[in-house]
Amino acid sequence: MDPWLYYFRDRKEFQKPLTLEHFAEGQQPSQNLSKISGALRVHRGDNSGGSTKHHAFNIDIPTVLGMQSYQDQCANVFSSLDPRPSVIVTPDHAAGRLVARIARDVLKAEVVVHNTLRPSMGMTSGDELRLRQTESVLVVDDVLNSGTRLRDYNRSLREHFGNLKSVDFFVVVARPESAEELKKTEIALCRGHHWKSSLNYLEKIFLPRWGTDACPWCQEYQFLSLVSERLSLPPRWLFDRLSRLSEGDRGITNEPLCLLPEVDSRQLAPQSRIAPAGTGCMAVLFAFASALQQMRCDSNDERRLSQHATYANVFALRNVTHNYDEALLQAILLRLVTRKEWGEEKRKDSQEELRKVAAEPERDILLGELLLATARDCVPRFGEKVFLDLFGAKLGDHTSLFWNTLNEF
Repeated sequence: MDPWLYYFRDRKEFQKPLTLEHFAEGQQPSQNLSKISGALRVHRGDNSGGSTKHHAFNIDIPTVLGMQSYQDQCANVFSSLDPRPSVIVTPDHAAGRLVARIARDVLKAEVVVHNTLRPSMGMTSGDELRLRQTESVLVVDDVLNSGTRLRDYNRSLREHFGNLKSVDFFVVVARPESAEELKKTEIALCRGHHWKSSLNYLEKIFLPRWGTDACPWCQEYQFLSLVSERLSLPPRWLFDRLSRLSEGDRGITNEPLCLLPEVDSRQLAPQSRIAPAGTGCMAVLFAFASALQQMRCDSNDERRLSQHATYANVFALRNVTHNYDEALLQAILLRLVTRKEWGEEKRKDSQEELRKVAAEPERDILLGELLLATARDCVPRFGEKVFLDLFGAKLGDHTSLFWNTLNEF
């Protein structure tokens, strides 16, 4: 330890691989949901529940429930509940009401629409009476993130409607950040009560809960907006990308990566162990987002991405240059790995290695993501000559403007 500044002078960094085991939980849900057009989204605002939130990763449940197969799965869960709930509770948003409608059709039960289940917070006398007279309640929602809403419902039921004999909770998709977080929610909902409880869901996937500060698409929008402001007439590709990034209520539903001019989107090549050949970019991105989140929360400290006072486990550069060397996968990793997870010791090495990889034939899908990775400081800034050589063919007359903006961002 430095005796003058009181910090660890020689902090060690250990390069850690992203293993196939980290993909185990997220592969199948990503593939299942990706078959539904528009179900998987990124960079989306959410005004449900009375507050505004931003989701870097979003699963649109009304779109999911547009598929009869998922409606049938919901119905099967509801019909299996014992005892049979006579009151259904849902938050006051469209997705929750949709789930409640399916439950009502199966159970022939009454529906209470309320965000807290606290009688003092706008609950009608009729809804309060329904909850006081019933013994079995089903609480439904579209997704489980942190579990806060369901725990709030549980607390309100305990404090105000203690005559219950069973309380069942159901969400279409459970998408907490970790297995540990999901387990804590399950314990909070299903233990410590005199009533019988259960928590059910159709799909489970662990994803980062990034808001605007951490969302890489928000950072992309900020950088590209700054470039656009300096142009009297932004090129069409830039205008189109900013237009998609500005659709906060809808989110991005098609191409999650930043493609520079004359660069085409990619699908997964054959012989990958991540997903079947031809899997689209959005599905692969969600599979990698889930795998990285698994790596961040790995119970084995030797494999976990983590920061400690004397050492750090960081994302190994060989993950990009060797382990996942398909261009689509490399571009996705540039999008998803955070600044601190790249570490410090290998920053200059990573800059040169990534430059070499991006300059190879048929890897132009990497260029847009490498540009944004430098804007987010995940990769050190290139010198002007290297930048012009690397990006000039795609950015054309605007290359110098991008370089100048990058160094002021």
